[in-house]
Amino acid sequence: MGINNKSLIYWTIRAACECFYIDTVYVETDSDRVRKTVIL
Repeated sequence: MGINNKSLIYWTIRAACECFYIDTVYVETDSDRVRKTVIL
């Protein structure tokens, strides 16, 4: 699984979204699992 029942990609994307120095976060994937994680 990951940490606190969230996948590691979730925590990575969350950290990027909360970072003051990053304006836009893009995720490109062909994985359905990652796609479901990104669409919150």
